[in-house]
Amino acid sequence: MRPCGGCGADRPHLFNCFNARSETESAFKGLFSNPWLWGAVTLSAALQVAVVHVPVLNLAFGTAPLSLDQWGVCAALGSCVLWWSELRKLVTRPGV
Repeated sequence: MRPCGGCGADRPHLFNCFNARSETESAFKGLFSNPWLWGAVTLSAALQVAVVHVPVLNLAFGTAPLSLDQWGVCAALGSCVLWWSELRKLVTRPGV
């Protein structure tokens, strides 16, 4: 399950980049305002899928293909940082 561990470790960074835009505002406010950020996240996710599913890259990186269920687990665990930060922002936001 080595690839899932790597994907699970990388996913929080992809989700956290949206949180890092503001210490107090929701990550969902102005979600599509930065096309460069979306491009970087899309490219990073595409490269990660390639490393996991392209046979020559499997050999180079020592990975194996993941099932859709395994990708779902990686995404769910990786998104925990987003939901935790959203909760923190909601609780500490002035005037709430």
